[in-house]
Amino acid sequence: SKNSGHRHFMYLAFSQDEFVEAASGASTGTRMPRADWKFMRGIEFVTAPPQVMAAFENIAGSLIDPVVKQHGETRALPEAEEAVAAA
Repeated sequence: SKNSGHRHFMYLAFSQDEFVEAASGASTGTRMPRADWKFMRGIEFVTAPPQVMAAFENIAGSLIDPVVKQHGETRALPEAEEAVAAA
């Protein structure tokens, strides 16, 4: 979304199994699949009116940001464990 006010909505939309499956199904390559950007541009999302999206962002931001932060930290944990074990 060009509107950064939709950041949390887009995060949730891109996290949906349906979106991930569609994006994966349209990717090409075997060793390192690449997204088919023409296909991706054609995916449409239904959004609410601006005032509803603003309310969603106000509520969702405080809930989603800590989850996203925790997810990033959790993904880095195995690398940190390997580094400590190798030291």
